[in-house]
Order: sequence, then C-alpha cells, then structure tokens
Amino acid sequence: MLSTAPGLGEVQPRASRVQDRSGWRPLRLGARAEGAEAQLGRGVSAKSGQSRQRRGGAKELLGGLARARRGDAAQALLREMAQQRIEVGVRQYGAAMGAWDSSWQKVLGLAEEMRTRAVEANTITGNSEVNSCARAGRWQQAAAVLAALPRSCLFPAFTLALEIVQSHLGNAKLQHLPCQNKHFQVAVSLKKGVGFFVRAASVFLRGAEAREASEGIEAKPKRPPVEELLVSGLGDAIVVAVAVAERMEADGLAEIAGVETLFPEMPDGETRSSQIRITLRRLNRPSLEGGLAVVTWNLAAINNNPFEYWITHTDGAYAELMAQVEQFIENPGERDAPIGDIFGQARYDELRSLMEAEGWRGLDEVDGMWLSDLSIRKAVSGILKDKGLGDKRLCSMPDRFTNTTNLSSGEPAFRPSVINHCANRLSSVAEWWPQWKAFMFQDYLEVPAGSSGSKRVRPCELLPSIKRAKYPAITDAEEAVSVPLQCLCLAIFDAILVHMMHVLSPDGHWQKIKESICDATFRKKNAKTTAILDGYREASVMCLQEASVKFLGDLGVSSLATTHHIVAPAKADAQRDQNSAVLLSRQFFPAGAAKELTEDVIAALDVQPSPLEAGDLIVVRTTSATGTPFLVASFHGDTNGKSTSPVLRAVAKVLAAEGAGCQLIFGMDANTHLAGSSSLYGVKEFLQDCEALGLRTCWPDGKDMAECLTTCNARTFLQPQLNKACPSTLKLQKGDVNPKDHIVFRRSGFEPVSTFKDNTARRQYVESMCFPTLQFPSDHGLVATALESKL
Repeated sequence: MLSTAPGLGEVQPRASRVQDRSGWRPLRLGARAEGAEAQLGRGVSAKSGQSRQRRGGAKELLGGLARARRGDAAQALLREMAQQRIEVGVRQYGAAMGAWDSSWQKVLGLAEEMRTRAVEANTITGNSEVNSCARAGRWQQAAAVLAALPRSCLFPAFTLALEIVQSHLGNAKLQHLPCQNKHFQVAVSLKKGVGFFVRAASVFLRGAEAREASEGIEAKPKRPPVEELLVSGLGDAIVVAVAVAERMEADGLAEIAGVETLFPEMPDGETRSSQIRITLRRLNRPSLEGGLAVVTWNLAAINNNPFEYWITHTDGAYAELMAQVEQFIENPGERDAPIGDIFGQARYDELRSLMEAEGWRGLDEVDGMWLSDLSIRKAVSGILKDKGLGDKRLCSMPDRFTNTTNLSSGEPAFRPSVINHCANRLSSVAEWWPQWKAFMFQDYLEVPAGSSGSKRVRPCELLPSIKRAKYPAITDAEEAVSVPLQCLCLAIFDAILVHMMHVLSPDGHWQKIKESICDATFRKKNAKTTAILDGYREASVMCLQEASVKFLGDLGVSSLATTHHIVAPAKADAQRDQNSAVLLSRQFFPAGAAKELTEDVIAALDVQPSPLEAGDLIVVRTTSATGTPFLVASFHGDTNGKSTSPVLRAVAKVLAAEGAGCQLIFGMDANTHLAGSSSLYGVKEFLQDCEALGLRTCWPDGKDMAECLTTCNARTFLQPQLNKACPSTLKLQKGDVNPKDHIVFRRSGFEPVSTFKDNTARRQYVESMCFPTLQFPSDHGLVATALESKL
C-alpha cells in the first residue's frame, strides 16, 4: 500500500513503482530564488503602498512572498488589496497558497475564501488544495475538489491524485463524482520516450485487467476504460502530445474531439509557456467477448503500381489529381501531343544505339515503325487508348517483366516509372530518361535462379518474345521484332506518363502523394498489417491469406508470436508469394498445430487437375486446451471464385474423416460475388453449398449479403491496361464491391454471437469507401466473429 502521511506530495510508493509515480508532486509555487529575503527587506508596507492601485505590483510582491514562504504577509496583503478594492484573482490566491505551503489549514482556508468570493480555481490552486486535503486526511473533500475542477484546469498529476483518493475512499463512494471514469489526463514530457506515453494512453482507453501481486510486483486493481482522455504537452513536449493523440486515433482507440492551445502562467507567477491540450474521446470498439474469437483477413499481395486502384487518401490533392488524370485521358483535347514532341527523335536514336549494342535483330524494321507510325501518333488517343497496342501487349508485357524485379537479396528493384514504387525524382521527361536508360541497359540485377542459385541480368534481357499463337492481334512482322518493338513502346509509355504528371502537377506534388501511398501499401505495409493484427490479439484463431514469406517470417519474431503459434504451409511459395496461414492462440491451443492436412484436402478434390496454386490453402489439425479436436483452415480462392466450391467439398470430406466431434474453423477469401453468373461464383450459391455440407458462415442466417460486402475497389486510369479503368463516378457500380470473405464452421458446433468487419483499422467498416487507405493497407476487409459453442 502507498503511504499517505503527511501528504500526497510526500507519497513514497514501493521501489518497483517509483518511476511510474514520480510524475506527480505538489507544485512548488515560486521556487526559492536567491535574494528573496533581500527583496522583502525593502519593506512590505512600502512596496504595498506603491502598488495599491496597480494589481501588477501586488502580484509581483506576492510572488516574492511565495518564494520566501511568508504566508502571513501574503494573506495580509490579500486583505489589504480587498480593502482597497483592488481585484483579487485566482493568480493572487495561488501565490498566497504557495506562501502557506507548510500549512494545510491556511491553504484550505484560502480555498474556501476563493469559493466565497466566486473565484474559479485554476491548475495551481486546485493542486494546492488537493495536496492540502491529503495532508489533512480529508479524502472526501479532496474527491469533491477533483470533481469540481474544470477540465481546462486539470493539473499534470490529476489522474494519479484521483487514483490515490480512490484507494482511500473506495470506488463505491466515488460513483457520484462527475470526473469518475469520464476524463483523465496524460501530461507528457521529454523525460520519457513517446512510446511510454503511447502505452499509458492505450491503457487508459483500453482499460486493464486486475493483476495479482507477485514477488517484486505490486497488485493492481482492474481499470475500466475511460470515456475521455486529455493529453497535454507543455513547450517542447507539444510534439509528444500530438504524436500520442495521432497514434491513439490511428490505432482506432479514440477520436480527437477537441484541441486547445494555451499560454498558462508558470508556478513562479512570472513566465508563460505554450501548451496544447488534446481531448480524445474513446471509440466504442465491437467486442469479441462471449465466445471463440476468430478473424479472417486477406492481407492483399503488394501491388506493384501504387496508382492502379482508387484509394481513400487523407490529402484532398489525391482525388483532384486522379480526377485530372481521368480527364486528361478521357478528353485530352489540345494536350494530346504527338509522341515526336514528348519522346523525340534524339531519344529514339539513343535507344536504337542501345538496342543495337544488344545485338537485337530487326532494328531497320523498327526504324520504319517509329518514323511512319509511332512517332506521329498522339500520346493519349494513339498510345494509351489504342486497343490494338493493348491487344498486342506491347506496353503491358514489358511492364509486367520490368516494373518490379525481386532480387536474390529479397529486396525489389524498380524501373524508373510513375506506376511503381520507384522513389527517384521524375519531375520531367528530361530527368527521367537517363535513369530509364541506365536501369534497362546498364544496371545488373542479382535475381534468383533455380532452387537456390542466382544470376546477374540486366532488365532488357528479361523482355520476352510476344508470340502470335498466344496473342493473335500481333502480326507476323511485329512478332519477329517483338523484343525491340516492346522495348520502344515501353519507353514511349513511361515517357507519356511522366509528361502527363508534369503537366497536371508541375510543382511535383504528385510525387509526394505517390510517396505516401508507397509508404502505406508497400514500405510500411507489413508494419501496419502487424499492428492491425496485434489489435485483434484476443482472437483464438486468425486466418490469413495472400501473406508473403517475408511477412510470415517477421510475424514469427513479433509480439504476436508470444501469444500465438504462427503456422505457414509446408509448401509456401516464395515466388508467387501469396500464402495462406493460420495463427493459433497459445492459450486456447497450447500445443499448436499437430499435423498439416493440406495435401489430404488436395487429394480429396473432385476436380482434376487441382485448381489450387501453391500456398492458396493450409489445413491443420489441432486440439483445444479443453481437449476438443479442431480442423483449422485458411484459403484464397481464384479471381472468379470457381475453385471455392470444390475446396469446400474436399475440406468437408477430410473433416468427416476426423470424426463427428472435430470442429471446423475455416477462414477464407472465397471470391464470391454478389451477382453470380456462369463465370463468377455467386455468394448465394456459396451459402447453398455450405448448407448442403452441414456448414454455415459467420453472417446471420437470412441476412442480405449486400450488407456483408468486404471489398470496394476499382482500377484508375493510371495503368497500362486502360480497358480495365473505371471512371470515378462509376466506382461502386463497376468496381469490385462484393461479399468475398467468410468464416465457415459446422452448423451443429457453433452459433455466431457477434460478427463485424473492419476496413479502417478501428474495428469499423465504412461502406462505399474505396480501400486500401493510408491506414488500412489491404483491399479486403477484415472479418471477425465470436462463436458460442453448442456442445
């Protein structure tokens, strides 16, 4: 227990908690200054006489009295000021309380006098009165003072003070307090790192379970979450307060409800400092309590083109830029410049020399195609929107092979282009061209070769021949020179995009927008994904799809690995790198996965050849802490969903072989569509298939599946296949807006208690919002459910 004598300011907690408690001490008004007694020696009455008509003079004198701890003189001066009808405000009372620092009786008397004169408390007087109440053992009065303090006057240790008062009175006696469990304060400083205050704020907003005492560790009572949290920072600590508030909002724990900027007076009564106070309002997060908690989430493989899909961006300039791109391509008008003006003869000549050095044949034919055709085409109508070039794959094929190259080191290499994660400055065609030439023809890349080897290649050597047998739109003459021809078309294509972005965003802001998207969906994608999963760590089962081998490796050394077994398929595919995996709670499944049964399911498929790619499916047998056997599976279906039904039947066969007592947890991206067709697997058919197998999904029976959508994305105009582009006004009508993600289990085994979806990282789903976003790095929503056992 904490010792409380003689007062709160002298509380001495146990050694193990000194660091946690050291932030709260009584404010020592007017720190002792050298020469304070000399100042007083000039005579209180003389100084008073000079300042009776000047409140500022009285304030200065009170400051000196506070520093010298001359309470009697300070109180006499207050009386004299009142008699002379000089206004006495909260600052003067604060200085007098500081002067009476050693006498709690006098401080409480001044506090009562303030109330009589209707003088509202501030941070300094509130702290002084609470500290004096504690010294006097007047805990109920201390509680009343804390409750009456305006929020703007909460002192830095308000939260600790209330906690100590509660420990003396008990929660039952404090239920009437308006401050109880409503608003608390985290006063940040530079003495500790941002992470310390982030963790503290998280505990307040999440709440904390009770902790029993153990050797060297003091017991802690259960702490319910607060409804509001005030985060304050003074001076240089303002940046820390902002970082904490932004983190709480990013983690979905709270929303910023208000911001105050102040210049409060410091304890010496003379100086001021800037201060920020940020009010955070706790978000009511859906709970997974009441049953077996299960999560399924298609993490989405990294998209090489950050601009390929419409996203929701916090920078309004993104929507404006993409609208301009759409307008530029749909209605270019006079901006539809000839290729000769954008790429130019000089650059063609340089490119031809480079291709000739490679020994590529047919360059004379390519010269003719350049001079008589490509150079006089218009950029938009003749290249970007030309259906013939699209059908021949003369731009999309070389982009596919050189856009992003995975190196042996595990790192990627990017062609200098608008439509990949290349971070190079591409402010103009002139700046872009030397980079492009060097990458394609000079830079050697170490790429994987064979099962464990590697080889050095230049990107130009990766360009394949385009065969007419596969792409009949290409002519025999074009097939014969398809390597140099596609290289030329790729250079023209990249030049057009750089030119267009320069025209639409001459200040280069488009590159800052691209950088933010690359950070969210590529560079920091794994970290953001891990943080989101960490927010669901109470789940006993997490089913993941499209996880990269690197991500699963990183997950294995993350904090989640301390609470969950990370189980990847034995035949994970590092090349395609879209692997399904499961996370099993160490508490619910102590032994983890007993055996992988993926091959058993593949063998049970009733369609051949197998429609599955390596890594699409993982199935494991495990046993709960109570001895119940489980089959846990995670699956990623093909784009049209046609492989889902046979996989569902095969899993059901293996489940039956495990026995009637074995329970199934099956998380999947089934790629089911709201409107099924001969080519698309419909969600209605999927639900019927589940029912026929004695299975059901986490969605309530009979629920309109239009309310269970888990994708909302559409392609933009900034990509090589414009036939797939979707106008901004038709994103919801023509985009991928479907109920694709499900959690399946035996109807006889479980009943869903609650189910929700998330596309914000805040346990909320914003309908009709295109995602990914900067906060949520996947194009599939996360689905979570709590399952109550029927057994």
